[in-house]
Amino acid sequence: MSTYDLQIDALGKASRRAALLSVLALLIVLASLAYGSYRLRHDIADLHAKKAGLQKEVGTLQTQLDNLRDSVKSLKYAQITPQNEVFQFQATANPKPGLVTSGGKKVYDFSIYMNGSPELLGKIQKVTYDFDHPTFINKHQESTDPESKFMVRYTGWGCLTRVNVVVYMKDGTKQSVPFDMCKSLGGDWD
Repeated sequence: MSTYDLQIDALGKASRRAALLSVLALLIVLASLAYGSYRLRHDIADLHAKKAGLQKEVGTLQTQLDNLRDSVKSLKYAQITPQNEVFQFQATANPKPGLVTSGGKKVYDFSIYMNGSPELLGKIQKVTYDFDHPTFINKHQESTDPESKFMVRYTGWGCLTRVNVVVYMKDGTKQSVPFDMCKSLGGDWD
């Protein structure tokens, strides 16, 4: 064999090796693409499952948030002292059977009092209530009795949406609280 034939033979072998390596590289690329596609489909399925789980969790958290909002609304005028003690004003209305106003409205015994821990009530000197309504003769009342929860009373035909309440502490501090009796009474009063 001549040098020329040897060169052609070597060139043929190199071409076949190059073709084989190209096919092998193509197979590796195709296998990588197939595996990547499989992993991508698998990851997408995982993400959809996680999304469904997160949507369920969001629903649960939204329900919890709604419940918390309802709980906060049910507190009706809960207040916090500067010493981080919680208290709440409440109102009651008890009908006086057989009594009506000249306009035909039912007459009630109303009361406002303060709910709080016995420790907190013991730190209070007095609570004042200002009833800002033209029908009130005694617009200012106060209580110094922690045993009654600083309760005041009046007899009338309606509740007030704004009673200015001031809590005077024995340490000399005071806290003003606007109070809506009607909201506290709820039902038909609100």
